[in-house]
Amino acid sequence: MRILRNNPRLSISDLEEKSKVWKSLTLWSKFVNDKVECLKNGVDVSNYFKVVAFFKRKNCGYSPKKSKTLTFEQVQRFINEAPDEKYLMLLYKISIYEVLMLLPQV
Repeated sequence: MRILRNNPRLSISDLEEKSKVWKSLTLWSKFVNDKVECLKNGVDVSNYFKVVAFFKRKNCGYSPKKSKTLTFEQVQRFINEAPDEKYLMLLYKISIYEVLMLLPQV
């Protein structure tokens, strides 16, 4: 999808339609990609301030989700208790990672 076009008003109407389907972060990434492409082609993007204002309005109240991470104890428990028949390759990769972390950094 091309967000930036010759007319900034057309871009706003496109964004309004796409914002019903896509999250604001997805729209923002597409906008940035289009902006970079326009800059490479010598297109003046300084008059797209309404598009930026649109994103600021849409992003109001956005809070990213914190990803869940395992504690050291949970990883150790998994290594010790997970059945080898099912998780052997994963256990192998975790063990290799642990060995690599113990090696001195060169």
